[in-house]
Amino acid sequence: MAIFGLFDIGKTALLANKKAIDTVGHNVANANTPGYTRQEPVFQSMPPGYIVSAVTSGRGVQLYEVRRMYDSFTTLQLRTEKANVSYWSAYETNMLKLENIFNEAQDLSIGQGINDFFDQWQQVVKSPEGYAERSMLINKGEYLAERISNAFYDLQTQRSDLLKATQSLISEVNKISIEVSDLNEKIGMAPGAHDLRDKRDSLIERLNEIIKVNTFEDNNGRYSVLIAGMPIVDGGKYYNLKADVDAANKVHIYSSMSSPETDITSEIQGGEIKANLDLRDTNILGIMNKLNIFSINLADSVNFYHRQGYGLEGSTGKNFFYQNNSLVNWTDPANGTILRYYVNNETTFSQTINRSYTLTFNGGNSWTANWTDNTTSPASTGTINITDTQDTTTSPNRRTLSFDGKTVMLEHTAAFVAGASFTIGQNVNAGRNLSVAISDPNHLAVAAGDTVQLNNLNNQIRYSTDGGTSFRIAQIPTGEYTRNQLTSALASAIGGSAVAGVTYSSATRTFTITNNMAVNTLVLDWNSPNSTSSGIFGFNTNSFINPMGTDVSDYNVYPVSAGEKPRPGDNLNARLMNNLKDTNIMVGAKPIDYYQRIVDYVGVEAESSKINNDFYENLINQLENKRLEFSGVSLDEEAINLVKLQKSFQAAAKLISVADELFTTLVNMTGK
Repeated sequence: MAIFGLFDIGKTALLANKKAIDTVGHNVANANTPGYTRQEPVFQSMPPGYIVSAVTSGRGVQLYEVRRMYDSFTTLQLRTEKANVSYWSAYETNMLKLENIFNEAQDLSIGQGINDFFDQWQQVVKSPEGYAERSMLINKGEYLAERISNAFYDLQTQRSDLLKATQSLISEVNKISIEVSDLNEKIGMAPGAHDLRDKRDSLIERLNEIIKVNTFEDNNGRYSVLIAGMPIVDGGKYYNLKADVDAANKVHIYSSMSSPETDITSEIQGGEIKANLDLRDTNILGIMNKLNIFSINLADSVNFYHRQGYGLEGSTGKNFFYQNNSLVNWTDPANGTILRYYVNNETTFSQTINRSYTLTFNGGNSWTANWTDNTTSPASTGTINITDTQDTTTSPNRRTLSFDGKTVMLEHTAAFVAGASFTIGQNVNAGRNLSVAISDPNHLAVAAGDTVQLNNLNNQIRYSTDGGTSFRIAQIPTGEYTRNQLTSALASAIGGSAVAGVTYSSATRTFTITNNMAVNTLVLDWNSPNSTSSGIFGFNTNSFINPMGTDVSDYNVYPVSAGEKPRPGDNLNARLMNNLKDTNIMVGAKPIDYYQRIVDYVGVEAESSKINNDFYENLINQLENKRLEFSGVSLDEEAINLVKLQKSFQAAAKLISVADELFTTLVNMTGK
C-alpha cells in the first residue's frame, strides 16, 4: 500500500472514532433523560477496492451505523401493562373517594341514620303521645333523608368530575396524535433520527396510559396508531377523538375517521379513560340506582302504612316522605288512586329506569303498558302486556301490576272500566330528592287506625252455617292485624272461602261478608257474649246472610268519625312501622342489609383495585428494569467506552504522524 494509503486509513480511523466519541458523549449527556434509548456505534472495515496480492490490506474503517439499542418485545409489553396500571391506578383513586362517601366508621353514616330512624319509632311506641319523641322521629327521618341525598349528590359530583377528566384526556390524546403524525413525517425523511423515535415512543407510552392503543410500523419507519381498530394516526395524518354525553348522561367516545363519527366507546380496552368510563357509567351509576331503589321502597313502605294510621288530632292519610312528583311522577287513574309504587327487581329496574309509561285497562285482568324512552336517539318505544293480580279479600277494586322491575298497586272507588288509564315515570334522581313531608309532630300516624291488636278478650265469634240450627265458636289467632289482614283471618275462622268471603273498604271503613254457600244461610251471632270481636268488625246486630248474599258493617270501624282522636296509648301503627326494619322491603332484603350490600360492594371493589394496581406497578417496575438493562445508559460502561475510543483516536492520530514521517523521509531520499 502506498504511503498515501496510510493517510487515508488514519483519516478514516480519526473520523470514525470521532463520530463514535460523539455518540458516547450523547449517551452520557442523556443518561437521565426519560425515554432515552442508548445508542451504540457500529464499526465496519473498509475493504480494498481490488485485490493486488495476498498481502493487500484494507482501506481503514467506517462508522457503519449508530445502532439504537431498542428492545421491541419489552417495549410492547410495557405499553400494554402501562395501559393496565393506569386503569387500576385511576380506578383505585376513585374507589377511595367512594369509600369516603360510604364511610361507616363515622357517626354521620347512612347506616347509622337507618338504625336511628327505626329505633326512634320504638321510642315513640314507648311514649305514643310524647311530643319530644315525635319531634325527634321527624328529625331522624330528615337526617336519614339528608344523608342519602348528600351521598347521591357526591356521586353526581364524582360523575361530573370524571366527565371533565375524560374530556381533558381526550384533548391530550388529540394533541399527542398531532405530535406523532409530525414525528412520522420527520422520521420518514430521516430514518436514522433515533432521538425522534425515542420521543415518539414516549408519546405512544403516554397514549397507552390514557387509552389502550395498537401501533404498526411501515417500511419508512412511520407509525399507524389505532384505537379499537380505528386509526387516530396514519403516517402523517391524524384523526381527532371527541367525548360527549347522551340524553341518559352516559359518556360516548367518537372517532372523526369516518362520517358520521363512529362511536368506539364499547371497544376501548384500557387506560385511564376506560377506568373513568367504567366507574362513571357502570359502578357509580349502579350505586346511584341502588340509592334510588332504597329511597323509593323506603318511602313506599313507610308511607303506605303511615297513611293507614292516625295522628294525635285524628288526621289520617298523610305521607311521611314526599313521593309523587319527587321520587316518581304519576297521574292517578280516573276515580282511582295509586296506593303503592316500589321496585321488585333491581336489575330490570336499572335497565328500564328511563322509561315513562301509559298503562291502560283492557278489561278482566288485562292491561297494556306503552312505554317511551327519550334518552335514546331516536326515542325508543314499546308495549308490555300485563296481567294484574286482584286481591278481593282486601278490596274488590284493588289491582296490583308488575312490569319492568316495578310494582304498582291501584284502588278504584268503583269497578275498573275498560279504557281507564294512568301515566307513570321514574325520577332518575330519586335518591337526591328523598325528603320528609311531615312537619307537625301531631300528624305522625302513631295510632293504629286500621291496625288492630287481637288478644283472648276480643278474638271470638259465634256463628252457624246451617241457618241457626247449631252454633260454633270460632277464634281468630291473636296478634297484630291491619283491617285488610283481618278479612282473610275472619273468613278462615268461620270455615274458609267455601263458607264466606270477607272484604274491607278503607274508603268507607266497613267490612262486607259474603255467604259463599249455595244452600245454607250463614248466621253470625254478633250479640252473643261469646262474640267478643263484634266491635272489631263494626257489627251490633246479628247477620243472617242468604246463599250468595252479603252483609255490611253496621257502623264505621275505628275511628268512628273524621277528627275523632285516637285512644290514649294507641301505638299499634308505630309498632308496625318499627317492624319494617326487620321486613324485606328492599327487593328481598331488610333496609339495613340492603344498604350494607352497597357498603360491602364499595369496600370489595376498593380492595380489589388496590391489589390489581399494586400487581401492575410491580410488573411495570420489573419491565422498566429489564428495558434499562438493555436500552439504558450505564455511565460506568460509557466511561470505559470513552477511554477505549479515546485511545483509538490517539492511535489513529499517531498513525497519521508516522505516515507523515515516512512521507518526509521518502521525499528527502528522493531529493538527494
